[in-house]
Amino acid sequence: MRFIVVDDEPACNMISKFTIRRLDKEAQVEVFTNPVDALLYIKTLYLEDNECEPSFVLLDINMPYMNGWEFLKETESYGPEVHKYLTIHIVSSSVDANDEAKAKGCALVKGFISKPIKLENLKEIVKDSN
Repeated sequence: MRFIVVDDEPACNMISKFTIRRLDKEAQVEVFTNPVDALLYIKTLYLEDNECEPSFVLLDINMPYMNGWEFLKETESYGPEVHKYLTIHIVSSSVDANDEAKAKGCALVKGFISKPIKLENLKEIVKDSN
């Protein structure tokens, strides 16, 4: 399993990584505090190297420089040849109902999870992808 965590908060990344390891000790976990770096990683894996292993993306909404919505817009431009490998979930501390509604309206987003991510959330994400 591969997880890509995109969140500008190091503490949240540490919790996410720890929780992913509880789910699967062998999971590949790539953590990015800069969304641009995460986009480059995804682009390299799926557009340039034709890597075919799917990835679960845990994406924060509220980040400086590039927010989660901008990240999703850029990811949309990669096309269906990349989309089929990504299972994206918004992971946010936002309590704004508009954020959750916007996430549900985005075709690339499979779900909305409140921070901090829990083991039960990850189990559900993996179960739903099968």
